[in-house]
Amino acid sequence: MNLELLDILKAKYGVTGLRHLGSGGFGDVYSGSVFEVPRAIKVSRNILDEKLLTMAERELGFMQQPAIVDCPMIVQLSGVWRELGHLITVWDLGEQSLAARLVDCQRKGLSGLPPEELERHLCDAASALDVINGLGIRHRDIKPDNIVLVRGRAKITDLGLAVFVGASSLSKTASGTMGYIAPEAYGDDEGRGRLTATVDIYALAATAIKLATGRDPFGTNPRDIIKNQEAGQPDTTGLTEPQ
Repeated sequence: MNLELLDILKAKYGVTGLRHLGSGGFGDVYSGSVFEVPRAIKVSRNILDEKLLTMAERELGFMQQPAIVDCPMIVQLSGVWRELGHLITVWDLGEQSLAARLVDCQRKGLSGLPPEELERHLCDAASALDVINGLGIRHRDIKPDNIVLVRGRAKITDLGLAVFVGASSLSKTASGTMGYIAPEAYGDDEGRGRLTATVDIYALAATAIKLATGRDPFGTNPRDIIKNQEAGQPDTTGLTEPQ
């Protein structure tokens, strides 16, 4: 983040204590306080033109739908700002992502999250997806990093991708994270397909494998990932058979 933008956030919005948490395809994520309230702050990496800024602000209105506001398993949007051509969104701050929780478990000698805990978190995430998918919205980037814990319960976050595909199931843009993207969600330059809720269900299943085994569901090499996905062969070594 450049110093001019940082100065504006401090003076205009009372932002303090910014700490960089990570980066994604769209921008950077920080933790910090907004007028002394802890928040997650997401800043677009690139300067956006007026048309895209206006579209993003309009589409972010989907976060105000009662079904989303009333869902305790979705991280809530608390602010949308535009400064120096950057789109800035402000969200409730999670305590820890499931990716970080996995690292904690591995440090204790476990391969993944304890089964009962994992089941609870997956049920929470599935409940949230039921809500947004029921509204015709596809998250498109479900993965351990985008499920966070708040007082021991899981919430899905990073609904930003939904904004930039018009908050709908229509998209010609490949987005998401390799190994979690469903095959049908890869590039669709000719507009042949309509994405359905299966893209999020697929990603949640891949997330479950990662959190249970500690291994990437389809490998780490892009070629291996695509090959294993095409063959429908995730690495389920160590998983027990369903009862």
